[in-house]
Amino acid sequence: MKTEVINIKDLSDVQAAVARAHGVLKKGGLVAFPTETVYGLAANADLPQAIELLREIKERPDEKPFTLHIGNRAVLDMYVPDLSLLNRQFLRKVWPGPLTAVFMLDPSQMERIKGSLSGQRRKALFHNNSIGIRLPDDRVSQMMLSSFPSPVVAPSANRAGQAPPNNAEDVLEQLNGKIELVLNCGTTRY
Repeated sequence: MKTEVINIKDLSDVQAAVARAHGVLKKGGLVAFPTETVYGLAANADLPQAIELLREIKERPDEKPFTLHIGNRAVLDMYVPDLSLLNRQFLRKVWPGPLTAVFMLDPSQMERIKGSLSGQRRKALFHNNSIGIRLPDDRVSQMMLSSFPSPVVAPSANRAGQAPPNNAEDVLEQLNGKIELVLNCGTTRY
């Protein structure tokens, strides 16, 4: 497989790029996308084959979880019910931005999750009653994540032991032919 690269130069390019990324994610493919710090490697958390492919490429064992990436705060309650006011205030100050928040859920929160999320979603997103969530400060990633109907998990878009990429060329150097799509927005901000 040859990795497709979509060069995004302005806002008019984003709609088509996001639609193409959604198509890849819906069928279980992987998409490299920019955040403010590194390029991430997105996988559809509802598809076990996508998670398995992501684990294979990242050489990551089952016990090491992936971070859920969200496009806006509105979906947070779906994954972390009954979030405290203090936590909400903190997240308003740091999100969007380069911070993964890890939440430990108590048994009652996990029961609520069981009632609202499928077993596959829980398996892909939670580890030992915890979940890591990130809201990147990048317009393209926010558009891709907020309009996709399934949760998206994403580690950095690099091979195990290699430096995380901060541009599309670095992604291709490590993952060309192993992933379907790269959304190229240039070098990350930080």
